[in-house]
Amino acid sequence: YTDPKTKNLYLKATKREDIPHIDRWIKCAMSHNVENLSLDFSRPYYEEYKLFLELGSSFFEGYKLPDFFYNSSSFKQLNIKLSLFGTMVSEYSVSWTSLQKLSLTNCSLFDEFLAKILSGCPVLKYLRLYECGELKILDLSKFLRLRILEVIRHLPVQGPRKILAPHI
Repeated sequence: YTDPKTKNLYLKATKREDIPHIDRWIKCAMSHNVENLSLDFSRPYYEEYKLFLELGSSFFEGYKLPDFFYNSSSFKQLNIKLSLFGTMVSEYSVSWTSLQKLSLTNCSLFDEFLAKILSGCPVLKYLRLYECGELKILDLSKFLRLRILEVIRHLPVQGPRKILAPHI
């Protein structure tokens, strides 16, 4: 693929055999300055829940998004859908300086990591958290450009318990 710019990329990985290739696919998309990236690492709920009961683990347990993923000036829209009980973590800071729309699904996010993500998104206008547990306080008071917030959760997923969003 030789085009220097890629507008959209939708990557769906459903098998454990996909895991070794995910980093390469993401790196390729980023090298082509992808603007709208969707990463879907989910499985049908009934399959994932069955695996969780049998194995006591998430489908993509052990896989974490590569550190280079958290530094991109080309992302404008980012959708991340993890398998049930998936976790997003990075030891490094987040720098998505052009990101306007962020949607996270089935992500276990702790307050500190979400704060790290949001601090690296200075032009964020839209935030969607679907079934994202572990959050206690969602503090959006410093994000003056954020205009739309969607928080969708069903039991037993908990969080956030408190939302501070004076500009929405």
